[in-house]
Amino acid sequence: MDRSDGGAIANTSKDGMRSGQPEPVAHAVSAGELLVSIVQQVAAAILTNDALAAAALPLTDEGVGAVHDTRTSVRRLRAYLRTFRPLLDLPWSTELSIELRWYQEVLSSVRDLDVIHAWLAQQATENRTEDVIALRSMLERVAEQRLAAYGLYIDTRATPRAEAFRRRLELAAASVPLSAKGSQPTRTFLPMVRKARREMQDAMRLVQEDPVPDHIHQARIKAKGLRYVCDALSPSLGRYYSRMAGDAKKIQDRLGRVRDASNICQWLEEAAVADPRVGFTAGKLWTLENGAANAGLR
Repeated sequence: MDRSDGGAIANTSKDGMRSGQPEPVAHAVSAGELLVSIVQQVAAAILTNDALAAAALPLTDEGVGAVHDTRTSVRRLRAYLRTFRPLLDLPWSTELSIELRWYQEVLSSVRDLDVIHAWLAQQATENRTEDVIALRSMLERVAEQRLAAYGLYIDTRATPRAEAFRRRLELAAASVPLSAKGSQPTRTFLPMVRKARREMQDAMRLVQEDPVPDHIHQARIKAKGLRYVCDALSPSLGRYYSRMAGDAKKIQDRLGRVRDASNICQWLEEAAVADPRVGFTAGKLWTLENGAANAGLR
């Protein structure tokens, strides 16, 4: 499972507004009309999820789930702006994309530590008694890091840049400026989606030739982006997009498992350096996760 995006530790809502999953748009007569509805829904979802994350008590299930939902909604909107750029006003979409990328980086540090903490907690319930003390020490370490990352997120929300970002999202939830191509029929989406699929396939070939972390990360981004845009179109345009979304999700989940394992291994290495007393247990866990990463690549 892709713990960083699949909801293994997130208390996510099934409601479309909260998750950012678009609802069907009846009788969309143009690509622009459908795209406006899609963008407005996910912009509203980001605002809703972000407010829930900030209001929740730190590190509670509600807070963890809200951070996950915010990050997922941000990723969705980035994918829409990238894939459907020809239909959107270019300066508007470019400026919003820059701010979305910045906010995603803020959220990612929180989310990655949530995943590591959940994984260590699982190991603590499954491992033998001689590892309990070391695991408890590592859990305390990652808990401190999670609290610091969450505090940085809350501080960032109070900055003028974050306030301006939320105002930009409020405007997007009310009105989406289109390019001159926005009046084209909905079949205009097909070549854009096919281009996204080719980009994913090219990225996957690069992973097969040279499975370094950067190539894996880029392939996962392409798979996730394809999945999100097909998820957005399938409720209104049919099963073709739904099937493509399912195929992309399978690739995303497998690469996500590899990425999670890589992040966990890196954290274990840093923990062993910082506290040699946990080195033996960290080494055993590193071997376990490195094997999982290799299996995912195979």
